[in-house]
Amino acid sequence: MNVSKERSAEFLKATPGTGLHLTHVAVALAPSDLVRVHETGINLVILPRATAPQLAESARGFGERLQETLALDLSEFDVESGQLTQALREVFASAIHVTPELHSGSDVMPLAADVAELTENFARVAGQARTPTALRLRIDRVEDNMCSAFHTDGYRMRLICTYCGPGTEWTPNDNINRREFYSLPAADRLLDPERVFRLRAGWVAILKGEKYPGAEGRAIVHRSPPATPGTWRLVLRIDCD
Repeated sequence: MNVSKERSAEFLKATPGTGLHLTHVAVALAPSDLVRVHETGINLVILPRATAPQLAESARGFGERLQETLALDLSEFDVESGQLTQALREVFASAIHVTPELHSGSDVMPLAADVAELTENFARVAGQARTPTALRLRIDRVEDNMCSAFHTDGYRMRLICTYCGPGTEWTPNDNINRREFYSLPAADRLLDPERVFRLRAGWVAILKGEKYPGAEGRAIVHRSPPATPGTWRLVLRIDCD
């Protein structure tokens, strides 16, 4: 067994109940492994990671001040210039109506740096798709049950990371009847309603959508976790057409 397989085996043993043993789910041990989403039969790749205290504090401070969805067309940014962190820092600060130079607890820099790194990694992954793609970035403070029904999406790929609160939930391929999926009420779409896995805060995932070549009828089935009154989630997603 090589080092990579040993690390993977140790990780799976230490994280029961995450569904990472399934054949259609790939475990990324490093950001460069996110490219595994292109493998045949894979419709979800997950990069487990711990959230540094500075990043957690930055994300929470940003989420507390965010009043509406922040949506960006990434074609307006030079993703490969090395200047994306600074550009996002200014955008994030403007979105919460503060200056970029902030006191502790509301500094957007750690969040901007992490989002910039994820954007650059996803752009490289998306660049390996067979057709040119456009990227759109969105950050939401989620307090309701939007997207709480299990579904697939019509994008090619999506990167998702929940910085605050519970992460995206998904179910295995063999837990659904694809032919009857959308004809059923949302509550009856899973064969076993207990076979639901949830991403943890800080984890990064790339989901295959219905527009990925060869993935029509095979995209990952997922949903937002049910909302809890009085709480919110801060969710980053980057879509690739």
